[in-house]
Amino acid sequence: MKPSPSAHARLRTVALIAALSLGIAPTVAVPAVAAAPAAAAAASAATSVTTSAVSTHGMVTAPVSTLRSAKPTITGAGRVGNRLTAKPGKWATGTTFSYTWRVGGKKVASGKTFTPKKKHLGKKVTVVVKGKKSGTTVTRQSAAKKVSKGVFTAPKPKITGTAKVGGTLTAKPGGWKPKPAKLRYQWMANGKAIKGATSKKYKIKAAQQGKRITVRVKGTRSGYKNRTRVSAATAKVVRKPRITTQPTSVAVDAGKTAKMTVSATGGGLKYQWQRRPLEGGTWKNLSGKTSRTLSFKAKAKDTLSEYRVVVKNAAGTVRSKPALLFVDSTQAHPYPADTIYLGNYWMQVVGETALWRNGAQSEVYAYLVACPVSDGVTNGPYWDLYTSYKGGSNNRWYPGTEWDDGVDEDGCGIIDISATLPEAQAKGGIWSVTDHSGSGEYAPMTQYIAGYK
Repeated sequence: MKPSPSAHARLRTVALIAALSLGIAPTVAVPAVAAAPAAAAAASAATSVTTSAVSTHGMVTAPVSTLRSAKPTITGAGRVGNRLTAKPGKWATGTTFSYTWRVGGKKVASGKTFTPKKKHLGKKVTVVVKGKKSGTTVTRQSAAKKVSKGVFTAPKPKITGTAKVGGTLTAKPGGWKPKPAKLRYQWMANGKAIKGATSKKYKIKAAQQGKRITVRVKGTRSGYKNRTRVSAATAKVVRKPRITTQPTSVAVDAGKTAKMTVSATGGGLKYQWQRRPLEGGTWKNLSGKTSRTLSFKAKAKDTLSEYRVVVKNAAGTVRSKPALLFVDSTQAHPYPADTIYLGNYWMQVVGETALWRNGAQSEVYAYLVACPVSDGVTNGPYWDLYTSYKGGSNNRWYPGTEWDDGVDEDGCGIIDISATLPEAQAKGGIWSVTDHSGSGEYAPMTQYIAGYK
């Protein structure tokens, strides 16, 4: 049995659609009757046709060529100043393309990329892609993107200058892209805005001492979103150091701990203690002595040395007044020979000890020079200073003898001191010198000095 006329007509229509989908492009003669609407729509959606069908004597000729195409897309954020790129999608191999950019329906540019301008803000942008191959041309349009405000690329600002009272800080905004029409500044202390501090430079006031400074930079430009960046904080604001309590002179026995302390203001302070001998010379840093309190074990040889502390911060440097260290010798820690030391009212020094051999009994001797430090002394040190010598191994004290050798050109008295003892006890012994000056005010003062080596 033959198919019905309607079934026959549907068969021809389906065959035509299949041929077109496979790119065979057959010529199929059909009666010039109205095709089923659904079938016609399916044929149109399946391909892009540029050679029109021809109707002859009531027959329809199918398209003679097709070109595979895709709907183009736009990559990139739709913002002022941001470059957009057209992506044509998957087309037939060998297709060449041309591009037309439209904003608000009007052509504004050609080429694969386009950068919206301020005048395009709020409008919709599309790209039309025209593909051509072997004489066949297909045109497709992308979905639209709405152009929004542009966004700055901005680094974190930096601050140059020293964070000290009276110092000037400068904001360095860095390279913004694109360049803002205007940059606004707001200086802040501990995160709070400083009234009136809205310039690129800021001179630090005393009220900011102890606080950390930042700067907020705001960029503006028509067509762009405002952007704000904040710098890293400075160190705490300091002011030039001021010493409020000077170190004071210290008297201590040799081998004991000596301490000196300083007090200062200014913030962010660093300390360095220094020493120089009584005779003067260069101040030298004491290694590791970098706190406000100096503490160390006193040595007999360091007596009458001067000490001071250097206090500094980012705002400046100050030095304390010198303080004297008085170290009293002990039998365990005598002064080395030629060390200047203080008795009561006589400043003294004992030179190197020599040995005079005289059989079993020998004599050690040295020179003692004494200069007055007060009016409360007698006419000469010979009358105030008494000596003895301790044996090097038997711990026995041998009485000393003092001979007055007069006064030198500086007005200091010279005494020849000696003691008689077995030669074996001379080496490693020590002198004792007792100062009886100022007896009405002070008890006799005894100091110890290294003897024969």
